[in-house]
Order: sequence, then structure tokens, then C-alpha cells
Amino acid sequence: QVLHRAWQKTKPALDALRAQAGTSHGHLNNFDRVYAASAIAEIAQDGEFLSALVKKREEYNDKFVQKIAVSKFRGMTEAGAKACSAALPTLKELASGDDSDAGSAAVAIFSISGDGSRAIEIMDATKRPWEGGGWEVLRGLKEMGKRSAPLLDEVEKMKGKQSDGLVNDTIKAIKGE
Repeated sequence: QVLHRAWQKTKPALDALRAQAGTSHGHLNNFDRVYAASAIAEIAQDGEFLSALVKKREEYNDKFVQKIAVSKFRGMTEAGAKACSAALPTLKELASGDDSDAGSAAVAIFSISGDGSRAIEIMDATKRPWEGGGWEVLRGLKEMGKRSAPLLDEVEKMKGKQSDGLVNDTIKAIKGE
């Protein structure tokens, strides 16, 4: 009964967030719309709005909002990210390349589904400093911290490809150091 009362108290705030999160003509700017959609996913485990912003390019060719939304998965809890599984088809399409957008999408896929295979492929394909999506994968995994533990061995393989500072920082973040 305590949880029910707490839910009733948060419901008006969630409804207000929902009213703004998915609209392009609300009072929120692009970043705030993504933050609102992310908050809804985290609090109510309702990924509809964040998934819609990821898929927005399909509808409105709004790549900027899409990039903001895709990068948001890095800081989400596992439960909040999993609520956004409707975004997976778009994310898989975005991850098919080899640039930083693909790396960011691969991290989002890992955050939502636990499938790090595309992130590993992108890291493996990165051979030179700051070229390819592997460095974006590292930045994303670093932000995810301990949630990235299943990919620790693959991150360690990035040593020697330049940017060892980023690799070492990512390893520390994954280990919680």
C-alpha cells in the first residue's frame, strides 16, 4: 500500500514528462526532451518515448535528436535501458557502419540487450588512433562503468592501438576503481 501511495504521488510528474518528452512542439529543447524520455524509462520502465526519439530519424530525418537519444543509454540503469527494446531495430541499422555513430549505437544495443557482439566487432576493426567507431565504444563503455564488465577482456585488447589513456580509464571505470 505504501508503494501504491508513492506511485500516486509520482504519477502527475510522469504525466507531465510524457506530455513533453515525445513532442516536437512542447516547451522542452532537444536535450531536455531526451532527458525527460530517459527519466520516464528509468522511473516507470516505459521506453516508448526514448525509443521514439531514437527512431525519430526514420520519421523526421532528425539526426541530431537521434544522436542525443542514442548516447543516453550509456548512463541508464539496466532496467531503464531494457524498457527501450523497441529501439533495437533502428540501433542495429545505425551500428552497421564503422564510424563513431555506429560505435555509439553498438553501446546502446549492449546497454539494452546485453549483446556486445557488434561493439566487439567495431573495437576489433579499429586499428589506428581516433579512427573508426572503436574509440566511441570505449567512451560509451567507460560511462556505463561496471555494467560493461562482460566486455572487459575485449577492452583490454584495445591496448597498444594508441589512446592507451582512454583504454586504461575505461578499464578502471569497468572495475570500479
